[in-house]
This record gives sequence, structure tokens and C-alpha cells, in this order.
Amino acid sequence: MNALKFVILEDDEGHYTLMKRAIEHEFPQARLHHFVEAQVCLEKLSSLDPDVFIIDYLMPGMNGIEFLEALNGSALDIPIIMTTGQGDERIAVRAMKLGAWDYLVKSADFFQLLPSIIHKVIREKNLRRSLQESARLNSVLLNSLPHPAMLISHKRIILAANRAALNLGARIGGHCWQTFCRGAFLSSEHGQRLKEHPGEAPPSDIRCAFCKAEAAIGRSLSQNVPVFNAFGRLWDVWWIPVDENCFFHYALDITERLRAEKALQDQLHFLQTLIDTIPNPIFYKDINGYYLGCNKAFEARVGKTRAEIIGKTSSHIFPSPFNEMYIRMDEQALRSGGEQVFETSLRYANGTIANVIIYKGSFTDADGRLAGLVGVTVDITERKRAEEALRRAHDELELRVQERTAELARTNEELRVEIEERQRAEEALRESSEKLKLFAYSVAHDLKSPVTGIHGLTKLLQRRYSDNLDEKGKTVCEQILNASEHVVALVDKINTFAATKEAPLVLERLSIKEVLRALRDEFASRLKQQGVTWQEPDELPEVNADRLCMLRIFRNLVDNALKYGGEELSRIVIGYEERPDCHIFRVADDGVGITEEDSEWIFDLFQRRSASRSIEGTGLGLAIVKEIAAQHGGKAWFKPGPRRGATFFFSIAQTSLCPTP
Repeated sequence: MNALKFVILEDDEGHYTLMKRAIEHEFPQARLHHFVEAQVCLEKLSSLDPDVFIIDYLMPGMNGIEFLEALNGSALDIPIIMTTGQGDERIAVRAMKLGAWDYLVKSADFFQLLPSIIHKVIREKNLRRSLQESARLNSVLLNSLPHPAMLISHKRIILAANRAALNLGARIGGHCWQTFCRGAFLSSEHGQRLKEHPGEAPPSDIRCAFCKAEAAIGRSLSQNVPVFNAFGRLWDVWWIPVDENCFFHYALDITERLRAEKALQDQLHFLQTLIDTIPNPIFYKDINGYYLGCNKAFEARVGKTRAEIIGKTSSHIFPSPFNEMYIRMDEQALRSGGEQVFETSLRYANGTIANVIIYKGSFTDADGRLAGLVGVTVDITERKRAEEALRRAHDELELRVQERTAELARTNEELRVEIEERQRAEEALRESSEKLKLFAYSVAHDLKSPVTGIHGLTKLLQRRYSDNLDEKGKTVCEQILNASEHVVALVDKINTFAATKEAPLVLERLSIKEVLRALRDEFASRLKQQGVTWQEPDELPEVNADRLCMLRIFRNLVDNALKYGGEELSRIVIGYEERPDCHIFRVADDGVGITEEDSEWIFDLFQRRSASRSIEGTGLGLAIVKEIAAQHGGKAWFKPGPRRGATFFFSIAQTSLCPTP
């Protein structure tokens, strides 16, 4: 502790001497400034900058209460201890109201109590400063958010708001539905209730019709309205529970994003229309040979609709031996990269055989990785026939050479025009290929939107018309809700699995202790609800790993234990073993366990335990665990317990890894 500075107002020299001795015994480096008159102390106060005031109540000229009044709040951040020999409770109450931090009667044990009182007010001073700094940092953090954000109590009182929310009308201490929303989104019932009781305090249950705060707090899960129209803008609105008494309300302005998405959809539609106008058959497929799209000319060539083509391979569309030839050529084009031009013959849907030139070129995704190939077919049957006619004409009659030469010239001109058209088509394809491939990325994102809409409409139906539904109708609503939530969860898991496989690792020196602390907080409510204890070693290593991957792998294993452990589950134990070449972590539980028949495929995609069919899940969690472990140079496995429970292991390499593409 740094040297403390004390200002002591005490007119009894003997009492001051004993007080000085007690203070210097407890605080050897203390610096004491002694004053006999309060007025002199006030005059010199600005140059003293004390850490603690000790003021005697009975002083000549100005007593301790008058001294506190003279300070007029200027020293409220400095601990003040009032001492007196009278022990009058009224003096103590008056002193505390004027800013004294503690009150001490000059009893027999006064000098024994004084050091502990000083320690107490110093701790209180440090705590106040810490709380002030914490409040300042929280305010800075809240105001750093660019979109409206508020902390709101369960009674809809705004506790804190950032500048963006204040600019839209939010007022701290006011009701969110009244100041921020200006009452615009109240239900007709609530609006009528307010009109019937003007001038009175609004009822505590008044809220906006679209509010999801109760669901967020009640379920301890974030709630969301993905698109909401307010203030002339479109918002992605969130209710995030903090505890049972308040929630965090955040709204993202998505107006420009939705406009951009609409513009992208329009552009993709335009590009599809554009390639449909090209008379040459055009297709594009992924690196595994599955068709991603085509134009109308290609549909006519193979005699199938676009819906029948997309998602299929050459083996599904073309007969043998054409399909084997196309597959070999695709593989060669993907291996060599660049463009591939070759002449061949193919069978049209009407059974005719045509001579064609096929142009194929590989394309990459936004990260430069090989994503597939695009192809254009040019029918050269007529050109072949013209060439054959020219050969026959040359052999038959030299007298007709001039005529045939003219015909050949005309034919060559037709070929030149055809080649120019082909070159323009190739240029159009090159310009559109980068834009077309973005379509694939939007599909996974757009899949959630209709499902979310179905979920929202079903909730609305259930909330507004529940009384009109029989038990079967209510059951159907619940089934729709459960199914839509499961689809959204499945899409999120698929996106997570795809991101796990494709996103590059961001390696850093990572504390596993910090990762587990974050997850323990995340699962705290579920652990408490299920009565499950959490155990982990006191010492855990720092590793070279991707932070997000480590969070995912531990989260999936703990979530599996809580989800599938059953009623027998009472504890989850985290373990660690260090080996020369790797770190080995384990997550064990004492739940129902895993059967031997599940052991061979439990880490495969979309596979679930035979005993957990009735529990919601996607079958991707352990596949993600396996993939992350492999990316970190390790593996994942498990061992069943002797009677019940299971232990899941995963390892990561000790040495530094190169990011996995």
C-alpha cells in the first residue's frame, strides 16, 4: 500500500498523540497533517490532497458538523471519519447525511478500533472508484455500438441506452414502449387502457405488441424478429436476457443489407435470363461433377428440365459410353485448370448424333479455391458437312473449282461469324461466372428465411387463435414450431460444419482455462436446472489452436452430455493428459452412456445414438468434433463407461500447425 495522507482535526493534544501512535503503528509510512482549528484546515485543504479525514465533533470555533457543512460536498470522494466523546446518535445520523463515511465514539477501545475503521473506509473508497470505472467502461462499451442498444428491466424501464437509442427518443428511466417507440406499437387493448386512465401511472403489463422480452427472460434464450419496420427503416430486432430482472435490447438497421440482397437476387435473375438467350448449350457444375445450373439450350439438348438436371451428374443424364467420356474429360479439366477445348460427337435428346466443339474452363470461389467448371457446346455438324462437300467437289470437278471456292469463301465467312459469336459468348460467360457462383453462397443463407417466416406465422396463429383451435390443431401448431426450429438448427449446424471444414485456422497461444470458464458461464443455467456438477483440473495448459474451434469442440461435447445424459446424469468431468507429441482432453459424464452398436458410426455425419431418437438434434455435433480435431493434427474417439456414462477424447498436436484450408 502506498503512503497514506491523513488530515486530523483534534484539539486535544494528548488524544492526537495516542491517535498518531495507533495510525503509525498500523501504517508506518503514513503522513499526518494535524489541525487544532477547522477554519485553518479549510484554508489549506486545496494543497493537502488527503486520503482520509479524521474529524473530532467538538472543536473550538467550528465543530465537526459545521466543518462538514463548510466542505459542501467538495470532499465526498475522500473518506471522512467523525469521532466524538458524546455518543449521541443524532450527531452520528447528521454526520453521515453530510458525507461522513463512518462514526467512532471515543470509548476505551477507540485506539484499537481506529485502524480497522481506517482499513474499512479505504476499502470502501477503492470499491467506489472501481464501480465508477466499471460504470464508465460499460457506458463506453454501450456507446461503441453503432445501432440502438438499451438495457431494460422486466417492467420495461430503460436502465441504460447508447447514443443511437437516445437519438431515436429513448429516455433513461422511462418506459421503452413510451419514449423509444412513442406508443406506436402497442396493441389496441393496451392503447385503450392508457386512454381510459390519462394522467395515471401506466399499468406494469403495458408493452409493445411485437415484444419478445418475456420469452427471452423466461427461457434464458435470445429472441429475434428478423425484419421489423419502424422509423422508416427495416430492423433486425433482438431481446437478449441478462438475468431474470432485465434484458439487453438491440436493433440492427438492415435496410441497406436487404436492398443489397434484393439487388443481388435481381442481378442473378438477369444473369440467368442472359445465358438463356444464348443459343449454345451452357452448363456449370461443381468439382464433384454435380450440375449447378444451365441455360435453356442445354435443357433442349439433353431433353430434361433444369430442375431435373441440377444436382445430377453426367452418369444420371447421359447414356454410356458418353457419360464415361464426359467424366474423364471433366476430371482432366479440373486437374489441369485453365481452359479445355475438344471436338467430339454427342447424341441429342431426339436421338440424332451431332459433331460439336466443347469449351470447358475451371472457375474458383471468392477465396481463389477451385470450385468447378463451366462448359459451352458449339454444334459444328453443318461445318463438317460443308468441309466434306468441299472435299468431294475438289475431287469431282476442277472445272467447278472457282464456284466451289466461292462457296468455300461463303462458308468460311459463316464460320468467322460463328466464331465471333462464340467468342462473345465466352466473354459473357467469363463476366458472369464470378457473379453466378455467389448464388451458391446465398442458398444456405436464404434457406432460413422461409423457415423463420413459417415459425413466426405459426407463433402468431397459436397466440391469436389458440382459443379457436381444438387439441389436434394446437398439436399441429406445436409440431410445425418444433419442425421449423429443427430446420433452423440444422441449417446453423450445417453452416458450422461447412465453416469448420473450409475456414482457415487462426492459430494463437490459447488458455484452455479461459475457454472452459466461458463455456461454464454459458451452460450455468442448464447445469443448475439439471442438477449437474462441473469438474475440471486446477491446472490446464496453453495450446497453439484456433480459439473458435476450441469453443466449438468443448461446447458440442458438453451439450451432448447434458442433452443425452438422461435423468441419471449428475456430473460432467473435464480431464487432460499431456504427451510428447500431443495434448489429450476428455469430457466424461455419468449419464445413460452409449451402446456398443453406436460406437462404429457415432462420429459420422447425421448419425445419432439409437437411444436418443426422441431428443431433438442434428447429428452433426460429433462430426464437427472429429473434423476440428483432424484440422489440429489430432483425432477424436470415445470409451463407454463400465456400467453407465461415456468419456469422449480428442487430441491436438503439440507442434505448430499450418492453417487447414
